[in-house]
Amino acid sequence: MKHLHLLLFCSTLLVSSIICAKDTLRISTTTELESFARNVNKGKNFRNKVVVLVNDIFVNDTAGWKQWENRAVNKRQWTPIGTWRYPFKGIFDGQGHAVYGLYINRGTDGFFCGLFGQVQSPAVIRNVSVKASYIKGCRYAGGIAGVVYKEKWRNQFTRKIVVTDSVVIQRCSNEGNVTVTRRTAGGIVGLVAGAAFGILDCENSGQVRGKHEIGGIVGECYAREVRNCANRGGVEGITQVGGIAGFMALLEKNGIEVANNYNTGHVRARQYGGGIVGELSMGIFTGWFLTGISTAQSVTFDNCYNAGTVDCDYFASADRLMGRWNNLNGSSIPMLRNSRNYSIEAAEAPFNRQTADYQPSPGVVITFREEEMKSPFFVKRLNDFSIRNPQRYSTWVLDSLYTNNGFPILKFTN
Repeated sequence: MKHLHLLLFCSTLLVSSIICAKDTLRISTTTELESFARNVNKGKNFRNKVVVLVNDIFVNDTAGWKQWENRAVNKRQWTPIGTWRYPFKGIFDGQGHAVYGLYINRGTDGFFCGLFGQVQSPAVIRNVSVKASYIKGCRYAGGIAGVVYKEKWRNQFTRKIVVTDSVVIQRCSNEGNVTVTRRTAGGIVGLVAGAAFGILDCENSGQVRGKHEIGGIVGECYAREVRNCANRGGVEGITQVGGIAGFMALLEKNGIEVANNYNTGHVRARQYGGGIVGELSMGIFTGWFLTGISTAQSVTFDNCYNAGTVDCDYFASADRLMGRWNNLNGSSIPMLRNSRNYSIEAAEAPFNRQTADYQPSPGVVITFREEEMKSPFFVKRLNDFSIRNPQRYSTWVLDSLYTNNGFPILKFTN
């Protein structure tokens, strides 16, 4: 993980040092944003270059945007930045600005949908929000990006093995609706296909829907880190549906960390639905193929809480954090026993679900009543973990403005 932090630190210095340089692309209008997208998609190389937003961008008039699924008259479709042939490889800094009115409504050809279509390492996308937008595709959709991957992952198909740097998505948020007709959608990213990758300090409050691998932050994830992330939007699918991630597993032999996250959104699934992750697999994947089982040191799952409702018809765990703890060999999961995660005490008993593929949680989930989770006591408990490494984990505060239905929220640091 040191390499990931080094990349983030270096890219932060890079952004701050050349933000006013002549070779920095500054975008202030919709026309300029569209021109930037065309240049990337035609093959212009932005590797190690910086692109910054200096204003909020309105791609479409956002009036009635929540009805765009059924009624979107005279809306121009957005063409995502980055393609399979020419992905974005650079530093994109929104500087706290938002892109409004993205409209994508595509059929079976709707792959890689979002503000960005495809992002490839080395890259950083940070400090940008997507708001009042409607994104609908077939597979691989996210508010910020459809697919993010390492160059090595892609080159497996051309038999050229090249190890490249990582990708970081940080301080990004989505307040639009993301839908796929098939699989793999997230409020922030659809598919993450690279282990040296981090989703940090991101939030989603939009609706995310699809069939399989549907998550409030990321749909299908082979990342190294997902931490300090929050979901408050509804997440709906058939299988592998989670408030933070739909499906997570290890890529190659790198470890994975899911820590300091929360969900207060409603999760609806037919099977494998969880407030944090729909399915966490202890398998090690190379490309798309299972090549081994992770060790006790490979997975960290800590200081996450779920206070959202989880409706799962069958094949669900009782803890409401994970829909399925899949360790592949039927044994217990000792690597998680020293961690602490939290779930709201449900009014109904969990035993009305089918249990054919049921696994109890590995003894790390503590339940609290709603009033307890909204109290200073619970905030302190969460911060007992965060203060161990304040450079890495955001602290928690009471929801004084009631933006999260009274449950604790993360206080993101610069």
